Amino acid sequence: MTTTLYLIRHGETYENQNHIFQGVLDTKLTPLGLRQADALGDYFKRIAFDAAYTSPLSRARDTLTGVLKYHPDIAPILRDDLHEIEGGALQGLTFAECNARFDNILNTFRDEPSAFAPPGGESIPEVYVRFTAEILALLRANPGRTIVVVSHGTAIQTWLAYAKGLPADRIAFDFLPNGSVSQFAYYDDGRIETVYIGRLPESDAGVK
Repeated sequence: MTTTLYLIRHGETYENQNHIFQGVLDTKLTPLGLRQADALGDYFKRIAFDAAYTSPLSRARDTLTGVLKYHPDIAPILRDDLHEIEGGALQGLTFAECNARFDNILNTFRDEPSAFAPPGGESIPEVYVRFTAEILALLRANPGRTIVVVSHGTAIQTWLAYAKGLPADRIAFDFLPNGSVSQFAYYDDGRIETVYIGRLPESDAGVK
């Protein structure tokens, strides 16, 4: 039996636009982010799915609203453990401010993500444990079904690593744009097949 997972990164926010570390700040989508959510709705118009889950943060919830545009019978389900990394002291700072105040800490985030641990927040390995456990719980609760999950860039990156068989201390990040979709197949024996990563609906020939 195969369970299908569509994992979506939320649309663009003003903080994405202005290079501000968001973490669990409850930020809003830009006009582009809203268009990305709408494009996701068009992308999923012809895709049947059984359940839709989201981070409780507004940017993810508003993105899922777009996804569900043609699926009024599916009710969004909020799951706390789908939230973004707890950014601690970095939250609300520009990337430049993060590096100036905390010894180029975002270089660690880029070059050695497994060693990244914002002061007062979650380390990447902690996000890995939390987020992968939550995704696995959702997959196991929906055997043979198709589910949609909307979450955040750093959190999703930990699942991408897990799906490749990489442990928490060997995470390497992929390019994952705002408003993108990644698809996975999960099998009864625990195997995970990555179908695609970071697909943008507006670039898909089947989406208007």
